[in-house]
Amino acid sequence: MKRILPLFMILSLFAILVLSGCGGSTPQPPIQTSQPMCSLRVQSTSPWVWGYVWVNGANTGYYLDPMGVVTIPNVPCGQTAYVQIVDEFGQQSHIETPYVAAPNTPVNFSWWL
Repeated sequence: MKRILPLFMILSLFAILVLSGCGGSTPQPPIQTSQPMCSLRVQSTSPWVWGYVWVNGANTGYYLDPMGVVTIPNVPCGQTAYVQIVDEFGQQSHIETPYVAAPNTPVNFSWWL
């Protein structure tokens, strides 16, 4: 009988720890609110405008053909974007600054520089 009581106590303590999660609940990580993403619809309305589309100083990797259209995804909504065309020789166009509010904000390039 003397040996059964300590064994019963140890098993009871172990069961309580397992059922309670070993020390209570763990804190939940904070909920991260992600900014909604939009896209830009960049269009060349001139046969003299073509090149890679740059947004906010970074090359997107999307190439805009003369008189063509390209959609740039994953642009943060609710802020101004700085859009520029850079041709394969490194020549830079002027910068268009649309406010990205719609899911697919249009940007037209009808002239170079």
